[in-house]
Amino acid sequence: QLIQTYHPTIEDFLWKRVIIDYTPTILNIFDTSGNESYHTLTHQSMERGDGFLLMYSVTNVESYLKAELLWNELMETRRIRKPPIILVATKCDEQHDVHITREHGSRMAKKMKCKFAETFTALIRMISVAKNHFPELPGVSQENSSSL
Repeated sequence: QLIQTYHPTIEDFLWKRVIIDYTPTILNIFDTSGNESYHTLTHQSMERGDGFLLMYSVTNVESYLKAELLWNELMETRRIRKPPIILVATKCDEQHDVHITREHGSRMAKKMKCKFAETFTALIRMISVAKNHFPELPGVSQENSSSL
């Protein structure tokens, strides 16, 4: 059964040790949700991160603007070695409440010189459920068991 609603934890931070293509990797996940109390933690991660997903909700203009601000800060922090970035639009299935169009996202990704992806609330929940029920997927394993 696919759960249709998903509400990520506000202002959350999670890290996981995973193995991707047989390489031990630390995955840091931040949900800043506009809270500046995570500024120092976010800045430190920007200095060390190997790649970034900048996510915003198509139902929330503030999150779209925050993604651009985080990108600007990331570019300032990482002047020499630019990391790979993917701009991700979330909640694309909530068509009744869309404020940021696909064109807006594509334009921002072009400005950022990064890839652009869209995802759905139901898909995010489905991946989380699958991850919890099938933790040993090919190419990806987890060393701790806390949930996303």
